[in-house]
Amino acid sequence: MELRLYQDKIKIMFRFKLFFYISITLITISCSDLISNYPNLGDGYKFIHEGKYGVCIVNEENTVIIKQHILDYKYDSVFVLVAQRPFDSILGRDTMTYSEENKAFENSTFKQYWIIDKTKPCNRIGFDSIIQFSKYSNVYGPYSKNEFILKRSALGVPKELRLEKINDE
Repeated sequence: MELRLYQDKIKIMFRFKLFFYISITLITISCSDLISNYPNLGDGYKFIHEGKYGVCIVNEENTVIIKQHILDYKYDSVFVLVAQRPFDSILGRDTMTYSEENKAFENSTFKQYWIIDKTKPCNRIGFDSIIQFSKYSNVYGPYSKNEFILKRSALGVPKELRLEKINDE
């Protein structure tokens, strides 16, 4: 009788441990960047989810270099090109409801552009009080479309490197 109780206890403990380990594994995987639909951009640069709806680009120290909402990107061994629409580009959003703000954001055609030169060190060089964001020595932007084209040329970005829509999933 005692042996039977002991065996039942062992079965219960085994099931509990199995459930516990599976639960922890699933939680860890679902909250991590290990499974990502976005490519590694090279030299420590990568996309990470920022909040529920968007992705941003971080450097090897996981410091946000370009905030969400990234619309288009392209990269090679030297450069990362990015087109972005930040939420703060929506005028009057302080007086909008959440759904009004999201609708205005989706209907907006505003874009600003960035270039990351991966061959240069990523040193913090200051803080931009207008966009409330740190500036880095190898990150150029934000630019208008015309400024972006001029900076591309000045940095020697290959013409074959063309922005493509990000795959938001």
